[in-house]
Amino acid sequence: LFGNMGGDDEQVGTDNIAEDSTSFKKRLSLPSNSGQDGRPDYSSGTWGMLRISTSDLSQRALEESSRSDTHKKHKAIQDLTINKLNHEAVGLVGREQEVATLRSCLDRAAQTPSTEKRIKNELVLIQGYSGVGKTKIAMTTKTYVEEISNGIVVHGKFDRNSYEEPYSGISAVFRELCRTILEGIENDDKGFLSVRESIVVELMSEIELLQWLIPSLSELASLDSTTTPEDNDNSYEAEFERLKYAFRVLTRLLSSHFSPLIFILDDLQWADTASLQTIDFLLSDTENERGLVIIGLYRSNEVSEA
Repeated sequence: LFGNMGGDDEQVGTDNIAEDSTSFKKRLSLPSNSGQDGRPDYSSGTWGMLRISTSDLSQRALEESSRSDTHKKHKAIQDLTINKLNHEAVGLVGREQEVATLRSCLDRAAQTPSTEKRIKNELVLIQGYSGVGKTKIAMTTKTYVEEISNGIVVHGKFDRNSYEEPYSGISAVFRELCRTILEGIENDDKGFLSVRESIVVELMSEIELLQWLIPSLSELASLDSTTTPEDNDNSYEAEFERLKYAFRVLTRLLSSHFSPLIFILDDLQWADTASLQTIDFLLSDTENERGLVIIGLYRSNEVSEA
């Protein structure tokens, strides 16, 4: 699993990063039954992982209907018949188990941390073929989070054609989050105003580093995004470490305002190696007192089992 997800590690620029990437991919390549019983696997020691497999819906329906009488068989087929002109109104069908697993993860992340117990970060992997409803399952977290907490759900997507552009999916979730905060500020929401004040006071150096990946961040902090960054003559590896740390500090601060903080990363099979390492770095942050949940979606038929 994930053996060829990031392409050639040589494209990243340093051997150390490639080695870290291999380690993280091995972590994602746990046996297929790891973390599939609704309980996260914590073998990493710092963050847990759940795996959700979206099995073929029609096959599941046939298995269920085979245990029913003739009337129930017809009813099952009727329930799965979709009006192609109004398919969006149908919603999710037969995905109760997957949704329940996701909700249990959010319940854990929404708990209040204490000195005795820290809320551990979690990675949820939803695998399946294209079109089986992975994104739709993940997006059910939006309404549920609004019901149980003051958390927030943001969505980003990796693109097959953007492999040369590092951090594309990660940058996308932060851009969406910044836009949400800006919209809240325009509506005079005091909570969002508080978020902006914290960002300006605590993260100025990180903003200057990240504004090229997240232009809306400089808008949020009222900075001039056209300013040319200083050329510190850093090596690629040093710059990579600075970016990872900046993403971690920003995530930590946002988690203090939105609990839990949920990132949905779509098409993870096209993620670049630097993004994978950043995901690992965010999940491994033991100083983040609030729960971070990253939901990664990938096409199981487009990754190897290496």
